[in-house]
Amino acid sequence: MSGDGLFDVSGRVVVVTGARGGIGGAVARGLQSRGATVIGVDVEVFDAGSLTEALVLDVTDAPAVERFSLRLGKTYGRVDGLVNVAGIGGSHPAETFPLDRWQQVLDTNLTGSFRMARSLAPLFGAGSSIVNVASTYALRAPYVLPSSAYAAAKAGITGLTRALASEWGPRGIRVTAIAPGHILTAMTQDRLQRPDYLEPVLARTPLRRIGEPEDLVGPVVFLLSPASNFVTGEVLVVDGGWIIA
Repeated sequence: MSGDGLFDVSGRVVVVTGARGGIGGAVARGLQSRGATVIGVDVEVFDAGSLTEALVLDVTDAPAVERFSLRLGKTYGRVDGLVNVAGIGGSHPAETFPLDRWQQVLDTNLTGSFRMARSLAPLFGAGSSIVNVASTYALRAPYVLPSSAYAAAKAGITGLTRALASEWGPRGIRVTAIAPGHILTAMTQDRLQRPDYLEPVLARTPLRRIGEPEDLVGPVVFLLSPASNFVTGEVLVVDGGWIIA
């Protein structure tokens, strides 16, 4: 944290979804270590560790999300930040992609993010910030594995981000997104360990490495902090340069 508090998130009440996973866990711990009050949620039970709270919440369960919002209001009275990380993958050729899986990917990644933002909206005040998690696959076609549902959901995140930024901006609520590139997590490790997948990815990445979940902490801190007070509706790409190559 700088002396003038430019990147200060201390004292802010922040909800992080998907907090059991690689990216969500790293972001939640990173914010907590910088003084934020972090409520981490995930569809499965997980250890709170240093987090203020670790709660079970399925972002596809509308009544559960509403109950969670009411609980936050009673416990904290406000929410200063929301980081929508919860998501699932899905790689399958488009012509045989199971429609039930397609719906599940969109409902978790896209509708889940909208559901969280909408339900927590009454608790946001001026200066609050929402950070959604998109993907470089929202901006460039997946060229190694067929991922139509995932790409569609993440592209939807970019549109949702801009729409909410425009609608809620007059209330002083900022809405942005990060678009991670290839990040090593439990969800991606199988394919990132395959030479036929990894080698072309590295060859197209100027920094010549795969990202770690911790690489996303700084961008999220920036987007939640006063350092980005005049930034909204933007999608910040964090990919080692993959998208420009």
